[in-house]
Amino acid sequence: MYAIIEAGGAQHKVTEGQVIRVNVTNLPIGEEVPFKVKMYCDETGLLIGRPDLSEVKVTGIVRAEIKGRKVRIHRFRPRKHYQRRVGHRQRYTVVKINKIAKEQPATPVATEPAPAPVTPATAS
Repeated sequence: MYAIIEAGGAQHKVTEGQVIRVNVTNLPIGEEVPFKVKMYCDETGLLIGRPDLSEVKVTGIVRAEIKGRKVRIHRFRPRKHYQRRVGHRQRYTVVKINKIAKEQPATPVATEPAPAPVTPATAS
């Protein structure tokens, strides 16, 4: 069983117990996070949301906030005595997928069949 979720502007394929890294969220460590579900697959089949699946719930728990590796940017103009060097470290939130649950649809109440429509007799 797996699901495709949207988190931080990106889509991730997740299973229960998996730890993923998403763009930074301003949630405290230990907070439960709900995700939008785009697709869900289990042994019974595949469900695709248009655009989201409301009957499938994916939740995770915030584990930590980390920084990614440093990306160095070097700007250089030849023969102009211009050089600039900057760096950037993207911040991420580490989330452990806690639960993927599909809600069972409400069972419809059995009703009596509607009576057949009455048609007027035609004169011959």
